Amino acid sequence: MLSCDLSFKGAETNDYCAFVLLGLIPETTPIYPAQAAKAQGMQLHKTAASAGPASGLVPASASPSGCCPTGTHRIEVLSSVHYHLDLPGVLKHLTQTLQLLSEQGLSPDAVLIEDAANGPAVCQLLRRQIPGLIAIRPVGSKSSRAHAAAPLMEAGQLAFNPGNEELINELLGFPNAANDDLVDAFCQGVIWLQNKYWRANSRGTPLPLLFSR
Repeated sequence: MLSCDLSFKGAETNDYCAFVLLGLIPETTPIYPAQAAKAQGMQLHKTAASAGPASGLVPASASPSGCCPTGTHRIEVLSSVHYHLDLPGVLKHLTQTLQLLSEQGLSPDAVLIEDAANGPAVCQLLRRQIPGLIAIRPVGSKSSRAHAAAPLMEAGQLAFNPGNEELINELLGFPNAANDDLVDAFCQGVIWLQNKYWRANSRGTPLPLLFSR
């Protein structure tokens, strides 16, 4: 699934257009988030220090893909980029991205954009040009959407491929970082996946492990 946070003013001083590609990846190995956090030098909250085995937050490359006997999945961030683009530039980027994914044998189930931010005319134009496009009406503020996605990260049910450092830095700096476009696209995609697939597969509300530095 490709989640987009769009701004159609191409000047360098304007907001970025952000594109985050996410997927549900089968897990085949048990991962222990408390042990992984300690190995990274983090100090764990006392409620997390004694926590038992659970799906852990590790780089995507550390866990092999494949069919999991228990059917458990994690949400994985495959790529994330942002650029200053006007509307023709957005159409070109989306078309090229979908073509490249198709050549790799991949076809996103959906391309998400924010309904309220782009207006009906832009949404209709994009729908005609981009297959699988869905306009999402956001609920709540940016901060509330970030809070809605946070338990998945805290519970170690999200993984990041290499190359997503800018997104990770935005997440660590939110809401005080200079940019939050990647965070917006990320949260939009995570919430959509959680609502459409995670809960549909009887996955309960993620139980977070609390970390402090």
